[in-house]
Amino acid sequence: MVTLAFDNVQSPGVPLTDKYQLLLGVEARFQLSVGSLIVLTEPHFSIVELRQWLQHWMDTGANDDFSYTSLEAEEQGLVTFRRRGISDCAVGSAWSDLETEPITSWCSVVQASAKYIRDVDSWVAGHLGVSVVEVLGDLR
Repeated sequence: MVTLAFDNVQSPGVPLTDKYQLLLGVEARFQLSVGSLIVLTEPHFSIVELRQWLQHWMDTGANDDFSYTSLEAEEQGLVTFRRRGISDCAVGSAWSDLETEPITSWCSVVQASAKYIRDVDSWVAGHLGVSVVEVLGDLR
């Protein structure tokens, strides 16, 4: 089971109606795990930016490998999902200390990504009073 989770959210506290303020201004402690194995924990992670990348990936069918690179990071592949065969997936991160990437089902990755998108949308709407979809629109 894959988990993309966040807590300890920090935001600028101003109305986030600007696309880039919302995209990059909401940070949280982020954790990516497969079962009990933690792939990545990052205390200052742009959760809305990852949400937007995941949404684009889901909108295009979620059939190809996924690689998230932040606009604010030099490293590529902060969160990666790579197909292994027909139904398996390697979950990784350029920031991970793991020697090998854990393998899980592709279906689990897609379900976890959809849940993460809903969780971020819900948090932003409930705490900041804006809709991620309305503010970001079709930003890719």
